[in-house]
This record gives sequence, C-alpha cells and structure tokens, in this order.
Amino acid sequence: MKRLMPTLVTLVLLAAMAAYVATQRDLIRALAGVSPTQVGLLLALGLAGLIAQAQQFRTASTVSDIEVGTVEATGLTAVNTMANYYVPARGGTVVRAGYMYAVHSMSVSSYAMLAIVTVGTGLVVAVAVGLAATVLLN
Repeated sequence: MKRLMPTLVTLVLLAAMAAYVATQRDLIRALAGVSPTQVGLLLALGLAGLIAQAQQFRTASTVSDIEVGTVEATGLTAVNTMANYYVPARGGTVVRAGYMYAVHSMSVSSYAMLAIVTVGTGLVVAVAVGLAATVLLN
C-alpha cells in the first residue's frame, strides 16, 4: 500500500486538474486557437519552471543539513503552488512547512529562513531572465 500511495495521489491530482480545466470553458476556447506547437512549448516551459523551483528548494534545504530528493522536492513544489492558488493566505507555505516539520523535523524558524531564501532567489532569477529577454527581444 505504501508504494501505491504516490501513484494514487498523482492520479487524484491529475483527475482534479482535468475536472478544473473541464469547468473553464473560456480557457478551453482560448486554447483552441493556439497551435499545438505553442501549447507544447507552454507546457514544457511550465514544467521546466516547476523543476527549476524544485531544484532550488532542494539545494536550499541542504543549508539546514536536510536531504530532500528530487521527486519529493518536485511534489512539494507542485503541492505548494496548488495550495497557494486554492487556499488563501499562502496555504502552500503552511502545507510545505508542516511536511518539513513532520518528515524532516525542521523547525518553523529554519523553514522560514528556507522560504525567504528560495523566494528571494526566485525573484532575482526572474528579474534577470526578464531583463535579458527584454534586452534580447528589443
């Protein structure tokens, strides 16, 4: 059962995402006018962003001498993003902090430091990429 749980969670998340998209008629109509190549590129960029954030979290967690695996970091980042969208007041941060406390015994103050570092680094990288894109495209 323990090995089946990640698969079940993944299937439930995919079903929830499909159900959400099915209720968004405007989104479906807007995507109908986009070429499959552009949709694929957008999906690839979104996945690359998720993986980059997960690797950033994984690397930053080593400051607290905690080893977080790639799959664990990616899952935590995805859940953090989804919970921030659906739960007000940065619910994903609370979920991820609770997970890190329960599984890795990370104190709340250590998690706060980790969250500040990852968000700050993410903002710096986003600004740098945005500036580079602006300079290159203009």
